[in-house]
Amino acid sequence: DFIMNNKNFIFKNLLLTKLYVNLTGGVKITQGPYNVIELIRRFSNSEYDDKSLKEELICVAYNYGKYGFHVDEYFYYGIKNLSRSGKLEFINEETRWNYYDKLNDRENYTLFDNKQKTYEIFKKYYKRDIVTIYGETERDLYHDFVAKYEEIILKPENSSGGKGVRLFDKSTDDFDNLIAEYPNGFIMEPVLKNGYEFAEFHKESLNTVRIATVRLDDRVEIPFAFARFGANGRAVDNFSSNGILCSIDIDTGIIYATFTKNMKRCIVHPNSKKTLLGFKIPC
Repeated sequence: DFIMNNKNFIFKNLLLTKLYVNLTGGVKITQGPYNVIELIRRFSNSEYDDKSLKEELICVAYNYGKYGFHVDEYFYYGIKNLSRSGKLEFINEETRWNYYDKLNDRENYTLFDNKQKTYEIFKKYYKRDIVTIYGETERDLYHDFVAKYEEIILKPENSSGGKGVRLFDKSTDDFDNLIAEYPNGFIMEPVLKNGYEFAEFHKESLNTVRIATVRLDDRVEIPFAFARFGANGRAVDNFSSNGILCSIDIDTGIIYATFTKNMKRCIVHPNSKKTLLGFKIPC
């Protein structure tokens, strides 16, 4: 209501205009695909009256226009309570994409967005079989793979965040049904198992470590790394699918910060009660 009743204020204010256009696609903020009011309520875990919501909105808008922090980053990083120098310690979403464009050739993006193309290039590093099923021409390939492996995981061919990922059920799944379920194709992989150290946290998912790398001439730098753990019996560990994200100290391999999608800190895993904070990544 504040926004809809104060359009003149919005369009005269550069910061709120940028927020309004970029987060809603230029349509009404209460009807757009990214409703900033809903995002504030979602990420803040706070209760607002009209006055406090207005104040939070202005603060979010200022930090978006001045520093480029999106709504989720504003709450994840505690931007409201940081000084200017503290805010500049973070790489926000917009800056991150600027780095992507400077460090990578845009024509190569599809090689990593398409799981099959990625596999074809880096196959020797995968240490496992992967097949992609698009339609009738892969029927024999599908049956050979099902016969070869006892446990299989399915993934949409073009997707992210754990969406559409599930275990294959030999008793109920068949080729025709899966083609209908994944009209754009699906990946089949044998199920991988964690070592006991990671499995103790949450054995139902494949818990993983991701290491970000930047190639600078003849050397590779590691700016950060993080571990992910599944929760609540789900087969995936993705943060966007309510997994747990853990920051790893590069020099020691020790987890020093943890949180979930709803901004809750996890000193211990919510299911296994095994301590995450301070855990040293094996190997």
